[in-house]
Amino acid sequence: MSPGGIALYSLRAGAFAAAVCGFHALLCLLGGRRLRLRRLLCIGYLAALVQITVLRGGVDSAAVLRGSREAPQLALLHTTLEELRRGAWPLIFHVVGNMLWFVPLGWMCRERSAWAALLAGAGLSAAIELMQYLLMTGVTDVDDVLMNVLGALTGWLLARLWRRLRGGRGAA
Repeated sequence: MSPGGIALYSLRAGAFAAAVCGFHALLCLLGGRRLRLRRLLCIGYLAALVQITVLRGGVDSAAVLRGSREAPQLALLHTTLEELRRGAWPLIFHVVGNMLWFVPLGWMCRERSAWAALLAGAGLSAAIELMQYLLMTGVTDVDDVLMNVLGALTGWLLARLWRRLRGGRGAA
């Protein structure tokens, strides 16, 4: 995907996240509950993640009803090595793109262990891959799960490093 395509996907994900956050804020106001920034950011992040990984260009309901889906890619590192053969940009897009979207999840796990970040990354990524498979909106790929987990662990490590650099003061 070109940088312009990435920008368009990101804008669409941001707009979707903003709409979901607005709906959440409205529900809080109507329900007399306090709007919490941390929860709103978490909801926005998850909405953007689902939009960019699962919903993408929409669900083709006719294809879902036909059941004509691609077989899952279950060979570890198959896709990553294929992208490496295609060149630097496809590899960067595949590895860095998958990792970057999960860095915030790891940051959110900063108060827990690295295992918690690993399990959160693996669980959310597996759920996304399952939704892609069921809705036929992407190719289910074990390499995506691996890169997503590495992204979550990177986020956890960055949060820990941030806290250490700040001298352990306050929340990371």
